[in-house]
Amino acid sequence: MSSNYPNGFVNGVTIRGVPLQQAHPGEVFWVNNSGVALANTYGASDNNRGTFNAPFSTLDYAIGKCTASRGDVIFVMPGHAETIATDGGVTLDKAGVAVVGLGVGSLRPTFTMSVVASAVVISAANVSISNLKFVTGVDVSTNCIDITAANAAIENCHFSESAGDMCWLDVISATGGTDNDCDGLRVTDCVYTSIDDSANNFIALTSDVDEMFIADNFVCMTHANALKLIDVATGKTMTNMQIHRNILDQRARTDTSGEGSVIGGSTATDNSGVMTHNLISNIDEAGQVIEDATGINKHENYVTGAITVQGVLYPAAETVD
Repeated sequence: MSSNYPNGFVNGVTIRGVPLQQAHPGEVFWVNNSGVALANTYGASDNNRGTFNAPFSTLDYAIGKCTASRGDVIFVMPGHAETIATDGGVTLDKAGVAVVGLGVGSLRPTFTMSVVASAVVISAANVSISNLKFVTGVDVSTNCIDITAANAAIENCHFSESAGDMCWLDVISATGGTDNDCDGLRVTDCVYTSIDDSANNFIALTSDVDEMFIADNFVCMTHANALKLIDVATGKTMTNMQIHRNILDQRARTDTSGEGSVIGGSTATDNSGVMTHNLISNIDEAGQVIEDATGINKHENYVTGAITVQGVLYPAAETVD
């Protein structure tokens, strides 16, 4: 029988002469309702202990067994699948918890939104989600992940639609009740592909955010709307932000009015931070733009309005005397 060694290794552990660090200071819980399990293990149930051999069946129950700020980790096994039918059907309300999906491709744990308001809610600070798949099964769902706390990290996740008439209005929404509730937001290495004509943006900010880090994401839109990678509510400010190496592909849009952009909607004049090496492919050559937020430094960003041409530097490089 396997063990998750909840008490760690007092004297450390070495395998073939290589010392291994104890990476998880808190408890480790397992979630797996895939139906694929090792011999002599229990089937998934929220009445289990949440060990590798006796996993929980739902992520939300596993979160409830965690202790805030202890550094607990929840591993979600390959092939695990859940349907989220309410807003907060999965709520990360324990600070410092890490949710890690195991598996690659179609075997990554998958969470399907089944009603318009269904969403994952992050309401505690210092929470991370990694390597999960999210699918919307309804038309014009409000959002997929709703964040109201600081230092949320969403890494290596995949977002998609189960059919062409289904989408999220905004995939990730930082909707803190007051400014700076969602400081430290981090979204990296994620993929979002959409073919519906009602989607708006990949990330939506409704309050001031400091030290946001958005990098290495690929967003591909084939609908009519001019999407923004990050949409900022009127008058809200982004400070000390870093936006690097994102790709926004809107070449297949059917509406040539307007344009996609990395950042849009902001009317604040006191933004600060840097954008580097972002790439945008638009259908509207006349309306190419990288951002419309004042106060942000830009280096080596490129846009193009045609499929067969090389992107151009935007804005134009400054000439130094």
